[in-house]
Amino acid sequence: MQTNLKDKINNLLQEYSYKEIETELQAQGNNNIQSENILTIVANAGVHQFPKEYLHGEIYEASHGNFKELSLECITNEMQSVLKKLNDKLNEKLWDKIYLMPTGHPVISANIKSFVYRVRRLNTIDILYINGKYFEVSIDHRHFAIEENKDR
Repeated sequence: MQTNLKDKINNLLQEYSYKEIETELQAQGNNNIQSENILTIVANAGVHQFPKEYLHGEIYEASHGNFKELSLECITNEMQSVLKKLNDKLNEKLWDKIYLMPTGHPVISANIKSFVYRVRRLNTIDILYINGKYFEVSIDHRHFAIEENKDR
């Protein structure tokens, strides 16, 4: 950013809040401010606390707690209930990015990840927690598979 422009912005920020400036620019139809539709899905909420910097955009909690009963029929019904509600959320708007916090039982997270792709044709950006650190893992599976199979 040019120093002159940076100084002008800093001067504006001394007089107005960031939100006031952003609101005014949007009101004037400035297309340089992009507002993305970003969703973070917490696969199973209620157990872990997450740093705010890994919770992007709108936060959606897909499920809570453990399976109520341990029979195939009950687990299938609960998963279908989770996916039905998720389907409604995914169809609320055209999401630009979808993050997945894969908490809880792996079957829940795996079903959510697969379902997001089938409904929105978006690969989730998976938030991995390992050894005290968080990583945002983003792999374009289709592109990866095409590249891997080029010479076969």
